[in-house]
Amino acid sequence: MAAEKKLKTIVLEIRRFCESKADEKQAQRYARFFTEGYDAYGISSELFLEQKDTLELLAKCLEE
Repeated sequence: MAAEKKLKTIVLEIRRFCESKADEKQAQRYARFFTEGYDAYGISSELFLEQKDTLELLAKCLEE
């Protein structure tokens, strides 16, 4: 149960980050590649990778 709560916390943080950095124009540009649908935020891969370190730190903190 504790692992599920940790995972939900990390997923929530990822969604918050993506929503705060969302770029509708970018999301529309790439929508053609995902005809089955997807959660589009339109953030660049570079920006997302920058956030990766923060998310890894959050995960480590939740392990303690």
